[in-house]
Amino acid sequence: LFYFTGSIQQGALYVPAGGDPIYMVRKDFQRARMESGLKEVVPFKSLGGLVGILADYGFALPHRAGMELDVIPVALFQRFAKVLGDCDITDASPLIRNVRAVKSKYENGIMKDAGIQVNKVYRRALEIVREGMTDLELSSELEFFARKEGHQGITRMRGFNSELFYGHIFSGVDSAVPAHLDAPLGG
Repeated sequence: LFYFTGSIQQGALYVPAGGDPIYMVRKDFQRARMESGLKEVVPFKSLGGLVGILADYGFALPHRAGMELDVIPVALFQRFAKVLGDCDITDASPLIRNVRAVKSKYENGIMKDAGIQVNKVYRRALEIVREGMTDLELSSELEFFARKEGHQGITRMRGFNSELFYGHIFSGVDSAVPAHLDAPLGG
């Protein structure tokens, strides 16, 4: 949703085969309107309103629709399936991943800025780390610094309930604890 809309406000994005996409926002519409570069951003109270919104823009219910079936919760999928009726819902995940794999100049710029930010955090670590400092002390100092540098505090990942903690800091036996998720580090 964020990738295609520029906002992570609660809602749904309808991308028709032809015409402008419609970002239907449950909460917070005003913020989504401000953040998104899409032309069509509309308030959305519930999935039941989907049919009416599509009709307002001249769209009938699709015969076939793609969704990210590898990450969408089953209950949400079932709610969409009920509203969409006889629509054949297919997995659009591979298509979406292929689109996202090709980086725009804007995305490359964001990644360069993120690299600069991380480099500043590493330089800060060199300034403050000292013998006897606990993992928690170092972590809190670096998290505070990263947030002041503009880090949002979470890093979303493309996976159900997947977010990357942005500051793994551990040492000694704590660093040998395996991860509970699909990640190289645990602690």
